[in-house]
Amino acid sequence: MPTPTFTIRFRIAELMQEQSITPKALAEMSGLNYRTILNVMQNKNVRIELTTLGILASVMKVAPGDLLYYQRTKKERPAKAAL
Repeated sequence: MPTPTFTIRFRIAELMQEQSITPKALAEMSGLNYRTILNVMQNKNVRIELTTLGILASVMKVAPGDLLYYQRTKKERPAKAAL
């Protein structure tokens, strides 16, 4: 598996702060487990179900992509030319 040249992080904690939503309130509003909310807030999840992402986006009234932050971490190498 190639080494990723990017980082993807959740922006849930930032958005929750902007909207004055507590983890407990988000869990209640979304129907998701409180521990799930904490894990996403702390970027402990490597994988997330699309359904979970959709529920969070819907409850927070944002697009699913707004819940994520993408950043390049290093330059990508150009592909080797076929001989």
